[in-house]
Amino acid sequence: MIDRADASTRVRSGRGALQTIDNTLAFLRQHPPYDELDEALLRDVLQHAELAYYAQNRAIIGPEAGLPRFFCVVQQGLVRGTRRDAGRDAPALFEAGPGETFLAAALFQQRATRTVHLAAEDSFVVQIPREQFQLLMNQSERFRGFCERRASVLVERARDQMRAQVTAEMHRAATLDTRLDALTLRPPVTCDEQTSVQTAVRRMHEAEVGSIVVLGADARPSGIFTLRDLRTLVAGGNATLDGSITSAMTQAPKGLTGTASLFDAASLMLEHRIAHLLVVDGPRLVGVVSERDLFTHQHVDMVSLARTLSACGSVSAIAEVRQQIQRVVSAMLAQGASGRQLTRLITQLNDVAVRRVLDLARQTEPQTLPTITWLAFGSEARAEQTLHTDQDNALLFDVAPGDTAAAQRDRLLPFAQRVNRMLAEIGFPLCPGNVMAGNPELCLSREEWSNKYSELIESQSPQALLKGSIYLDARATAGETDAFDQVLASAVAAAQRNTQFLHALAQVALGFRPALGLIRSFATRRAEQGRLLDLKKNGLQSFVAATRTLALANGLTLPNTEERLDALAAMGVLDPRDSSAWTEAFSFLQVLRMRAHQQQSEQGLALSNEIDPDSLNPLDRRILKEALRQAQRLHDRLKLDYS
Repeated sequence: MIDRADASTRVRSGRGALQTIDNTLAFLRQHPPYDELDEALLRDVLQHAELAYYAQNRAIIGPEAGLPRFFCVVQQGLVRGTRRDAGRDAPALFEAGPGETFLAAALFQQRATRTVHLAAEDSFVVQIPREQFQLLMNQSERFRGFCERRASVLVERARDQMRAQVTAEMHRAATLDTRLDALTLRPPVTCDEQTSVQTAVRRMHEAEVGSIVVLGADARPSGIFTLRDLRTLVAGGNATLDGSITSAMTQAPKGLTGTASLFDAASLMLEHRIAHLLVVDGPRLVGVVSERDLFTHQHVDMVSLARTLSACGSVSAIAEVRQQIQRVVSAMLAQGASGRQLTRLITQLNDVAVRRVLDLARQTEPQTLPTITWLAFGSEARAEQTLHTDQDNALLFDVAPGDTAAAQRDRLLPFAQRVNRMLAEIGFPLCPGNVMAGNPELCLSREEWSNKYSELIESQSPQALLKGSIYLDARATAGETDAFDQVLASAVAAAQRNTQFLHALAQVALGFRPALGLIRSFATRRAEQGRLLDLKKNGLQSFVAATRTLALANGLTLPNTEERLDALAAMGVLDPRDSSAWTEAFSFLQVLRMRAHQQQSEQGLALSNEIDPDSLNPLDRRILKEALRQAQRLHDRLKLDYS
């Protein structure tokens, strides 16, 4: 049981009570999830509760007590959780301040607590008997959900608050998560494969649509013909309108099911630079979503912006268009977008900008260039870019028959260096570490890249580990993208086999310690602006580096952190509940970082990943602390394999 408190009293109504039910109820209703629980139920539970006082450094409960008798809410002070054998300077496994709980997981799972709970300072704790805890679990779905997935619930609340704050200034007709099957889609206009181009165009004109879906003999979509296809046909100079539609249509059209969201549709249009998507239910065609449909719901900004970027005729034009990305991000924040959605959008738009720069550079290249593959490393490869990012890129080429890698590199380096300078002009600063395609060490043939990965994995030098942690988050973004697939797959397989490399990489990952203080909430550095916390280095990187190690150990070539966590859970490597909590925490940190960048931009300040936790509202501070605790839990999981 919980050790005897230094002082305690029943939480009850009546004259002379040290703490009345009304006061305790008023306190609890300032904090989630109690602000959403039935007041009568909460009042009934509090009839049986106690208010306990614990002096600083007083033990509250430990594993030897068995199943706890109470569920606890901190009313005043700070409670710390540590391992029984933890040293004085060991970071806390968790901290609970006013409004926060402890012992919920133990009671929910009907087990002893795994940590020693101490009063880090003089503390008052509301202790609710486990029978009343069970009553809350049985009668309140909201309370049960909070106990089952505490981190997710808190992040949802924080996201709702962010949405409310930004939506006061920006209004949108629908949310990014609106499902396609919730839209009112008109029946699709279709034709069979024997239909002529002229007949198909007439049907499109009569129906006032910009596309027609071509159905095969099995009534399944085999292609789509759009006004863009018509322009391409006419511009070719050999237009035959009497010919079959199959000669002019786009084959294997892209499609999504009705369960996909508006964001998914806009994102797919952006990725493939198309204006129409099929909505399908298995083999059955349900409808077509167009740019115009997205305009109706005001989610086309990202698609139209990508189109504009793709059509820019100069570097200065690209730079000007990229300034609008901030506006799109603001709109998405207003709609409660997740961190994954925000960073994925920014990365996709940046990919479009990079491809356009490559096109412009090629157009002015005096000599014919070999076929190349443009590679991205780091946050761009992981599709986790924010508004504050520099270049991390490289170049891969195949050696032509009769040529040498050195000769082709000599021809490609001036081009790559010019591309790096052009990218700097549109807003991607040159990489301070020279991780760029214009670096001769990163302008390599396919065989040279394979050898480079092998050398990095075989060496455990600090420099090799640093490069390995960069180059193993990799993605082909332009050119012959398939050329890199086998290189990366071989590198990941080699890393998976090399346990010494994985162990060394894990130690690097554990070096990105979450910014949790020993006593108070956060570990910060003192600056003129206050006490600052680096959201990237001591928050996001804690997740990225640890997840990278686990992904490589299990042969995953996926670069995205959240996709890695999902895949590890699907493989049974991680508990799905842990994976979900870590994903939510990582997403929250991304949103918090993005919002900080937005505020810095509005104030004309240089973009920085550092924030003052004291500048956050109470809910955001609480979620930040919980997110960092989740990062510590992920580190603890990594230590199981590599301690």
